[in-house]
Amino acid sequence: MLANDTVKKNQHYLPKFYLRYFSKCENEKEIGVYNINNKKTIRYAPIKSQASKPFYYGRDGVLEDWLSKVEGDFASIIKKLRLTMKPPKRFTNEHLTLLLFVSCTLARNPMTIEKGLEMMNNVMSTLFSSKEAECYDIPHTDTEDMMRIIMGHISQLTDNILDLEIKLLVNKTDVPFIASDNPIVLYNSYLEKKKWPFSKVGFSVRGLQIFIPISPDLTLTLFDSAIYKIGGRRSSYLNLTAENDILQLNTLQYLNCIQHIYFSDLFSDKHLHKLLQNSLRFPRANIVQTEVLNLINETHPSSNRKGILVRSGTSDLSINLEINGMKYLSGVLSLKLDYSRPSCLRELPEQLLMERLSRTTNKPFLIYPKGENP
Repeated sequence: MLANDTVKKNQHYLPKFYLRYFSKCENEKEIGVYNINNKKTIRYAPIKSQASKPFYYGRDGVLEDWLSKVEGDFASIIKKLRLTMKPPKRFTNEHLTLLLFVSCTLARNPMTIEKGLEMMNNVMSTLFSSKEAECYDIPHTDTEDMMRIIMGHISQLTDNILDLEIKLLVNKTDVPFIASDNPIVLYNSYLEKKKWPFSKVGFSVRGLQIFIPISPDLTLTLFDSAIYKIGGRRSSYLNLTAENDILQLNTLQYLNCIQHIYFSDLFSDKHLHKLLQNSLRFPRANIVQTEVLNLINETHPSSNRKGILVRSGTSDLSINLEINGMKYLSGVLSLKLDYSRPSCLRELPEQLLMERLSRTTNKPFLIYPKGENP
């Protein structure tokens, strides 16, 4: 260990408090793990060694220390949510902290970091040869750089989901919810139904749905309330009584994971076998796809000087999700979309636009490279 290294070598990209909700008999020490690569099941794996990497946030400890502080706030919010079964009121500190938990957990996940780096490298290698990159002094981006770039946009990510409604999905079946090493699932039943040809799951996209299991019997969902209705308007939760609903949500965790799914001792070998069989029907998400498009010079179509457009992204989850009690609002499926545009963004009410504006001058969650002040 170097002189300036932080003493916290084992750094978690999933908070330990989160994994403890899926622990064996709620002992908060051991958890069930299935590795999708080697197909190995470990019923009682130590939580302290899960979802972590040596010096994942760097050796200086700046980002690790910040995360350690905010994780205490995250833990309090999730605990209160489980006890009260009520999401916090919109625009309160608790509401913003819960949204920060969602954006932060997604942003710091290795899947987000590594796929972001892969997309950037694909674009740069398409645009520039190695000699050109050296000639133009194009800086090399590594994993730590990408981590700081993405984490530096946490406030923006959080702002982008201010408008989403929040509800709890309560598992009333004998099949428990599972989690994974990439538990923030982004989905879009609406754009899937509309056969949207571009990315469906950006934080600002119309019809976005986010699913986060927070215990074997609870899943948190954030959704576009201009498109969907979940349960009763005045109810903060929806009871799920069909095992197929649980199977679908667990399948999303499997297809979205890096290599591990996590579960409590209530998740039997029979449950696991059924999950694996169902997951084989669908492609896994987060596969990097890079496309090169030739641009035509409209002023001089015959000109030899033509440009290219490089588009890179990741594959979306697609399982034709249908959950009992989750419905489309009247008329939304008949709305006409502009398929000539690469994005289909939500239209925000004036109140939310003003809230975003008021927060632009006060960003308490921004992380600056190497702990420097702005």
